Amino acid sequence: MNYSDIVKQISIKDFKPIYVLMGGEPYYIDKITELIEASVLTDDEKVMNETIVYGKEADIADVITDARQYPVFSPYRVIYIKEAQLLQNKDKLSLFEKYLEHPVSSTIIVITYKGGTIDKRKAWIKLADKLGVVFTSEQVREYQLPPLIEQMADRAHLDIDKDATELLVEYIGSDLTQLESVIQKFNILLPDGKRRITAEAIEKVVGISKDYNVFELANAMLRKDVHKANLIINHTSEAIQKIIPTLYNNFSNLLIYLYLPPGSTDSDAVAALKINPYFVKDYKYAATKYTKMQVFKAIGYLRKYDTMSKGVGYANTQDTLGLMKEMVYRILH
Repeated sequence: MNYSDIVKQISIKDFKPIYVLMGGEPYYIDKITELIEASVLTDDEKVMNETIVYGKEADIADVITDARQYPVFSPYRVIYIKEAQLLQNKDKLSLFEKYLEHPVSSTIIVITYKGGTIDKRKAWIKLADKLGVVFTSEQVREYQLPPLIEQMADRAHLDIDKDATELLVEYIGSDLTQLESVIQKFNILLPDGKRRITAEAIEKVVGISKDYNVFELANAMLRKDVHKANLIINHTSEAIQKIIPTLYNNFSNLLIYLYLPPGSTDSDAVAALKINPYFVKDYKYAATKYTKMQVFKAIGYLRKYDTMSKGVGYANTQDTLGLMKEMVYRILH
């Protein structure tokens, strides 16, 4: 069952006896949990019928005992085991097998397991999947982000320009929670009649500068635009430790692009680089500016200056501007 199906199911109050929410992307786990919290019990009902325990302190045997209790002045009792990945003995989750053979129909159990997954071959998970919901929240790839951002904006009754979407993808990346927070900020700030998010609005409200951010620097370097690269360095407030990973990712992608078989299409590049199709043109152009050997050297410089920025072979780690200028010069010349 996918995320949308689960949301629809909860929205029509078709509740299941158990929800196991796991995986590497916490956003969807949190959204489903929040929806259950808002949909099942009223605030008054929660006083007597809601139990929340966390992984480190959870005793599964006690949870199951609690689950067998009937609700008080409410149709449901809801038990949350949050951060279950922190359980001291994860094998204890198997105690749910016996409970799920005869679950209490008025009890809803919600287990959140972030940053990993539970083996679906386990007997209790198979039972949970049969009786309730077992959902794996997969981490989102960069190329999947633009439509997700547009959906977030649409849900907030906002329009968003393409370049604004690209700016959010570049600056925030796949942190869906932060992306939604930015969208909600505009939902509050933008008045009726002016419900469009632009790149300029993002720069003003969020503090992301389209002209002088790390991603514009990375793009200038891919294009070997020496003037623009130096202009950005002189105006950016980003630390070299934050800039290097982005440059490293771009040059690594460029190397992959350069090694694509002759006759490869843009679709082949998207699949190999795992990027939004919009950005293929950047690597296509960069491939006319760099040889494979130059890219190898660029990656080598990035590794070297990353080490230096951490104080290895370079005592003055406070002089990040000087270090950055030297690094960029070596890569571009």
